[in-house]
Amino acid sequence: MKLTKEQIEYNKKEVIELLRSTKREGIEGLLKVMEEGGYYTAKCHSHHHYVGGLMIHSLSACRIALSKDSGLSRDSIILCTLLHDLCDVKGHTEFCGHGERSMNIAIASGLDLTPGEKCAIRCHMRKEYKIPHIWNDVLALPENKALYRLVYDADKSGAKHDNPLPKMEYVHGGKIRVSYEAYDHIEDEEDVILDFEITGELITWRLWRFVMGRDVKPLVEFEDQVDTRDRMPLVGELRNDMRDEFLKRLNEMTGKKYSFPTFFQWEMARRKGILKDHGKKLEILYTHSSAVTASGNEKNHLPSEPSYGGIDFSLISYRLVIIKD
Repeated sequence: MKLTKEQIEYNKKEVIELLRSTKREGIEGLLKVMEEGGYYTAKCHSHHHYVGGLMIHSLSACRIALSKDSGLSRDSIILCTLLHDLCDVKGHTEFCGHGERSMNIAIASGLDLTPGEKCAIRCHMRKEYKIPHIWNDVLALPENKALYRLVYDADKSGAKHDNPLPKMEYVHGGKIRVSYEAYDHIEDEEDVILDFEITGELITWRLWRFVMGRDVKPLVEFEDQVDTRDRMPLVGELRNDMRDEFLKRLNEMTGKKYSFPTFFQWEMARRKGILKDHGKKLEILYTHSSAVTASGNEKNHLPSEPSYGGIDFSLISYRLVIIKD
């Protein structure tokens, strides 16, 4: 994965806003240390090995933790998750454990941390039975133990999301005939398509935010659920300009040639068992431009009515395709 300068700036802005939202004493001193130490462009120590990986992982852990109905202080969650790997910044070479270095750097910057927050950062890599006894009194308070467990779990979950791109599944091309209901009669269409790869999972809001940045308006306005939304499938009507900008940025970041599937590609993948129906509604993106990309013609492969053989298309979700030459 390769982050562009624009992507780094997008995510940097979010980190700074989250930290400042805590209004914690010493936060500006901390931000200075993070800037001078290269927090926003650093790689993680054991995963997320790309420029900006530390920031992306920390934000991921933060969103995961905030999405939980933990009842804990939002400020504590933000501070602990965004700073738990602070030791990966430059200029700090003290010989102590990973979590302890992160805690010490935060404290040395002048940031005011509670005992529970210090413990959560210090012990975020340790299972409960391996935590040093010196922290026993701190963890005796239920809210401190709950914060430690939340940060520990969020770090582990976030570490698994090194690449926000969904896995691609290979589909052999060929001829495909489709019959569909158009107004009051049945029509048949046949197409010959090349081999292609298609995402086995739907595009998520996390990928959308990763590619487009947080300053781009979402398709569906529910900002009060922004933390939970990142793990949800991307759903809504995607305007052509938004769709084209998403693909342009994604392809620049990855060096690949992603597009959205035509109906024929989607249907072939579905018939081969790669795609699964989602509840009672199927998902498909149908646009003239995506059809032109794969088929070389301007036919819209679906009727203008929001149904296909009686199936409701009011839920429009998205996948990605790469055509194999």
